[in-house]
Amino acid sequence: MLILWAALLLPVGAGAFYLYQKHQQLDAALHDLAPRYARLAGLQQHAELIHQLAQSAQMALEQRMYVATEASAVANDALQRARAALEESGLSIEASQAGVPQDDGALQRVGLNLTVEGDIAAIVAGLQKLQASRPAIRVLKLSIRPAGLTPPSSNPRLKLQLVLAVWRQATP
Repeated sequence: MLILWAALLLPVGAGAFYLYQKHQQLDAALHDLAPRYARLAGLQQHAELIHQLAQSAQMALEQRMYVATEASAVANDALQRARAALEESGLSIEASQAGVPQDDGALQRVGLNLTVEGDIAAIVAGLQKLQASRPAIRVLKLSIRPAGLTPPSSNPRLKLQLVLAVWRQATP
């Protein structure tokens, strides 16, 4: 009789042990998924806010760099904008050249080289206009030297060598 009870209880006990192990595995999987589910639920709950933030980030990006534009068009546009800003400030442009785009991580940097001449007030005004331009034109290097002999009592003319840069999104 004992053997009969043992033969009946052994499969029941093995089944119960198997169910207990599966329960523990599923419980661990649920504990692992709970934070992921909570993050996903939070993202879905704040989808509109996330969309608005993404749009404002895209607008901020477009103010600072060229987005989805051909590299040669970027170079030409940036060079024209830099020339216009410097000429409006009273500087005379002696030379200007757009460089070849260089990869800078996920971006491409387009270099601009300009040689300009003018007095100190015009130089300050020109640099301020470059700083305020959108998409951004940044000064990477600046060298100033006298444009020639100037009497001590007059406002000296200076020659500026500018190395500028604009950025654009690199095409994949």
